[in-house]
Amino acid sequence: MKKPSLARLLGGVIFLTSSSLAQTITSEVVVTGLSSPLDLKSAPGDDRLFVAEQPGTIQIIENGALRSTPFWDGTSLVAFDNFTGLRAFVFHPDYENNGHVFIAYDEVPQLAGDVVIARLTRDASDPSVVDPSSLVEILRVTQTEAWHGGGCMEFGPDGYFYVAFGDGYGHGFDPLCHSQDGSLLLGKMLRLDLDGAFPYTIPSDNPFVGDPSVRDEVWHLGLRHPWRWSFDPANGDMYIADVGQVTMEELDIAPAGSSGLNFGWRTMEGTTCNGTSGCPGSVPGCGDPSYTDPVLTQLTSVNCSIQGGFVYRGSAMPAEQGKYFFGGYCSGSIWSLEWDGSAVQDLTHRNPEFGQNFNSLTAFGRDNDGELYILRQNGEVRKIVPVCKGPVNYCSSQPNSTGGSATLTLTGSSDIGANDMVLLSQGASPNRPGIFFYGPNQISVPFGEGVRCVGGSIFRLPPAVITDASGTAMRAIDFNVSPTGGGGAGAIFPGSNWNFQFWFRDPPGGSSGFNLSSGLNVEFCP
Repeated sequence: MKKPSLARLLGGVIFLTSSSLAQTITSEVVVTGLSSPLDLKSAPGDDRLFVAEQPGTIQIIENGALRSTPFWDGTSLVAFDNFTGLRAFVFHPDYENNGHVFIAYDEVPQLAGDVVIARLTRDASDPSVVDPSSLVEILRVTQTEAWHGGGCMEFGPDGYFYVAFGDGYGHGFDPLCHSQDGSLLLGKMLRLDLDGAFPYTIPSDNPFVGDPSVRDEVWHLGLRHPWRWSFDPANGDMYIADVGQVTMEELDIAPAGSSGLNFGWRTMEGTTCNGTSGCPGSVPGCGDPSYTDPVLTQLTSVNCSIQGGFVYRGSAMPAEQGKYFFGGYCSGSIWSLEWDGSAVQDLTHRNPEFGQNFNSLTAFGRDNDGELYILRQNGEVRKIVPVCKGPVNYCSSQPNSTGGSATLTLTGSSDIGANDMVLLSQGASPNRPGIFFYGPNQISVPFGEGVRCVGGSIFRLPPAVITDASGTAMRAIDFNVSPTGGGGAGAIFPGSNWNFQFWFRDPPGGSSGFNLSSGLNVEFCP
């Protein structure tokens, strides 16, 4: 294995970044008052937010508030303690039709730390609750200590069910080498077909099918506690944040299509060597090329308990496209990075932009639009949103036949949700036709009797308007209707940035017969 470069080690006050610290994102509170929230998703066909609470409930956030009745209450089944409880949940891709949701939880009573994967079904008459009698067990694993249960699960791009379990041991350095023992499901990523025979079948292309030394369910192995992991929806790459023991937190990436990878625990912790004492003789030693190196490591002494997140693929923050967001429970830090297929790029500490630490960060969430959320043990859910600058005038306007010059501003706001934006041009020639237009680029070139401030592809905002007796014209923009009539290249959406101007007839003003207002740059918010 290659030794880690300094850029892969994060600790103390070392924050390596290749990007500006100019603020582009922030966060806003969605709800408070939850009990240790640790997983958040939207269901297919249902844009409400569903949040798992560690004591054993799944709550629904609807219209910015918690519903009074939980989606599921499993507190009588779930063993809740510091390191146990309801661990994760996921909706079936065909949830709209079959109503299936899968959960991972520690069982009551704790039979040597059993973690149960079970299926629930939505109530047939009420989509806001689960049928209380619908729970059926799919799978269980037994831990030595009830700490490293893992349980994070997703359906992959291939439609199969993936779930990861920790080594089941806690602080003991996995002395029995569970993560390298192929006969156990502990310390493994599994891949199952839940749409075949109950409770599941094994996909025929799982990497260890036919290998008597490894369970057929196993997809990857050598994990310590992959508390949170996720797929990049754009390409299927798997990002696995694996919590460290005493030295290193690590981020592993399994490229789409790869299988049977061994991430090295407990022989390796990140890029440090623990050795193979207590492991079967067949377990490779430190530095063996069969192990897959982490793409990034962090010092556990500062950043204990890495919290895996998601690759951003939403639309509200175009500048964040393709960046993987992750954090740390102990440090309360959030970082982003980009993976180019061979190396980490643009590793950035984002707390300076947020203006705060996220102490006791338990997980990240993602909704149906690909927007990201921050979950904290204090009961708070926050949404990551773009910083939205106010409208800014640029590019000077020229006098028209009235002796003044036209300026462009707006009333209302640029918030897509408020839908109250009105472009306002003042000081143009009175009683003259004109039209508002917009485009992506800022320029300043002579045009008619004025200056054209908008470049690139130009989009008109019909119909034409007539300035009033004072030379004022207005144009409301309805964000529910495409301003250009067909959407596409001229679409306005959260996070987009456009430049606007007003063109108007002014025959007395000069030989060209027209003039323009100043330019107005507008950044659109959710």
